[in-house]
Amino acid sequence: MDQEPIDLTVYHAIYIQISGGKDSQVSLTRIRQLAREQGVLHRLNCIYADTGAEWRESVIHCDWLCKLFGIPLYTVYPIRPLPDEIARRGMWLSMKCRYCTSMGKHAPISKLIRNRHPFKEPARILMVSGERREESPQRAKLAEFEQDTELSAGQRQVFKYRPVLKLRKWEIWQKIRASGLKAHPAYALGNDRLSCALCVFANITDLKNGARARPDLAQRYLEIERKKHHDFRYKQSLASLLHPSCSFLSEPERNLVHI
Repeated sequence: MDQEPIDLTVYHAIYIQISGGKDSQVSLTRIRQLAREQGVLHRLNCIYADTGAEWRESVIHCDWLCKLFGIPLYTVYPIRPLPDEIARRGMWLSMKCRYCTSMGKHAPISKLIRNRHPFKEPARILMVSGERREESPQRAKLAEFEQDTELSAGQRQVFKYRPVLKLRKWEIWQKIRASGLKAHPAYALGNDRLSCALCVFANITDLKNGARARPDLAQRYLEIERKKHHDFRYKQSLASLLHPSCSFLSEPERNLVHI
């Protein structure tokens, strides 16, 4: 049973964070349906955070969805692309150090909101995102609705809403099939999840698909791993994870996969 619909009419602006993945796609279609029913379609906006390590098809898919629904799309970027940040820090991401999310997504999205809605001007804002409790123990602790205490300031009140938080993966796919809309092409290749093309938390199929889609990113990460002498994962190098299916890499790139 679907949850009680949220009242969107009390918000001056509604921002839907989309990545091109299945969860954010269902979040978008759900909020768009509610906004149409409640007469506030004109208040919808979408935000795509490009970390510099995405599938190239992701922004294309997001742009297609937004044009289909007639919703403005804002693309935001971090101070430096994620591969450059990894090289600068000399260390990969981990559950305890997920700076990809903080610097690559939260920071540029927050900057956009602050610039568009100065704290001296009255504004009640809803931020919609596609986290699901099933995905991780950390996300299992998230609230479906809460105030964003970091972005709320002065007369600007910001609230977070996670419309698919309680849904299971099979329910997400059920809703995508029912919508009749295509999903991101990565899923047709066997991807379980969609995040950065080469995500440290991805399974092996997702990693190999991402490397085929972004051989330039695979080459960059292999070079970082070799120069910094720091494995992509704990006791697992990216070189070993991609080997032996490296035929998609050029010969110089394959030479980096030395195991």
